[in-house]
Amino acid sequence: AIAYKDSKYYDSAARIFDKLVNDPKFAKSEFKTDSTFQLAENYKLFFAFDKATDAYLAFMQATENTKNPNRPYALYTAARLEEYAGHIKQAAATYERYAETFKDSEEAANALFRAAELHEKNSDRDAQRRVLLTFIKRFKDSQGMSTRILMAMMQLGDIALAQGKTREAAKQYEDVGREYQVRGFQPGTAASEAAAKAKFMIIEQKFADYAKIRLTGSVQQKMAADLKRKRKVLDDLELAYAEVFPYKSLDWTIAAFFRLGDIYRDFADTLYKAPQPRGLSEEELQIFTNQVEDEGLKFENTAIERFEKTVTESRRLKVTNDWAKRALEAINKYKPQDYPLFKEPKRRPTFEPRFRIDARTVGAPTKATPPPAPPTTPTPTPDPNTGAP
Repeated sequence: AIAYKDSKYYDSAARIFDKLVNDPKFAKSEFKTDSTFQLAENYKLFFAFDKATDAYLAFMQATENTKNPNRPYALYTAARLEEYAGHIKQAAATYERYAETFKDSEEAANALFRAAELHEKNSDRDAQRRVLLTFIKRFKDSQGMSTRILMAMMQLGDIALAQGKTREAAKQYEDVGREYQVRGFQPGTAASEAAAKAKFMIIEQKFADYAKIRLTGSVQQKMAADLKRKRKVLDDLELAYAEVFPYKSLDWTIAAFFRLGDIYRDFADTLYKAPQPRGLSEEELQIFTNQVEDEGLKFENTAIERFEKTVTESRRLKVTNDWAKRALEAINKYKPQDYPLFKEPKRRPTFEPRFRIDARTVGAPTKATPPPAPPTTPTPTPDPNTGAP
């Protein structure tokens, strides 16, 4: 089998490896364990990922409590192939198993972090939270892990917010800001992206309260007090959103730009929807209506200017996130000719699985690109680009 493999007769090699592994006649063969590994490699070579995964995991079981050098590679590769085949839940579990089995491996942190990402893809927030907490506990003081620690903390805030735990979310986001300062991160980095988002999300909770302030009732004194309170919060929000800019995060800079216009739009909307005070004559009511509309127009014009700036900046910076889209939709309502909405082009989905795995047989290679190499190189494997003669 090895001779066939070395001669690049991969079909013939695979048939013999398969026989050594599965034929009861060779159940006690000294070559069975190595053949299991080589069989997995052959399956992977021809993109039979499910079969390759089964063979790698069988190899792990056969080498339990040994120091076989291919064990870390086999388990990590099994996780990657499960992920590539779209088995998200199983892949997350296998990555977790890798991080637990090979705690001292250089790839243990990567495996655990990837497991958390896959739990998120699978919408299993409880599992994601559990893995993130484990990741932070194990690697908070590890060299080179500072950025990921910050990202993990930020994701814990996102999970809490999604679960309606606003106080816990606020605490997590505040912890991200403190950690950013303590660890001495610089603006314009991946870490500043997490810190900018955390800062923005803290302000968003205040914006939600601001948006709820409305002019209610028909007593002028009460309406004046509500309006004064809302104006005070607007001023505070304007200063707060500006604090996002120093992080130099493109996505969250655009988000903050949008909100700086949105707070003025909301204030104008509040004025326009003000109830009519009691006890006014028809003339006084007309004066009141004109004053409200004039004042509302001032805030609305500021909102328009800022929505325009958001769109301009997003185009200059080539940012196409949801906040840029919301800004374009907002300014389109005021200036549809200058800022038309375009239909989004249809895009081919890029979700899992990345490969369609049918009943593929060894010896039936496809044109798909094989997955990236796993962390540790095992015994040399054949060149997938050569193909069988």
